[in-house]
Amino acid sequence: MITTLLFCLPSTATSRMGNAEIIDLNGTPCFSIPENFETRDGLPLHGIFINELPNGDRNNLPNSVWSFRPVDYDSLPKIFPNKCILFGENPAGTNQRTFEPLQLLKIYSVYIQAKHDGSSMIGYTGKFCLKPAGSGRTFVQVIPEDPSLGEARFAGCSR
Repeated sequence: MITTLLFCLPSTATSRMGNAEIIDLNGTPCFSIPENFETRDGLPLHGIFINELPNGDRNNLPNSVWSFRPVDYDSLPKIFPNKCILFGENPAGTNQRTFEPLQLLKIYSVYIQAKHDGSSMIGYTGKFCLKPAGSGRTFVQVIPEDPSLGEARFAGCSR
């Protein structure tokens, strides 16, 4: 007689984070989501949050620089690939919660909270800094997510 053993592994939901699109528009960051099957028709937008990257002191919480939330959660605005939201400009149907100007060479993180109901994707993240471009102008440097680059990925941004 052959005995078959079945092992039942617990089923757990896993959440995913995607890479936010960070675009330089005349020295100001503009934020979007990547274009793929899940995002092509836009996603309900729950908010965007920009924080200074902590300086390594675990006792200090990151400073919130800009954030907004929907006014009505039953009627969420949408975010679309290839249409970005400029830093400091809130989409219709949202309320600004915080706003501070960006500073040169500081590292910032963005979290775009956008997803379809029932999706395992919970949002999109990225890092960037503003660098001087001469003549009083700035440009947005996107910081690669590849940790194998080590500190080199921050190339001139303050850490």
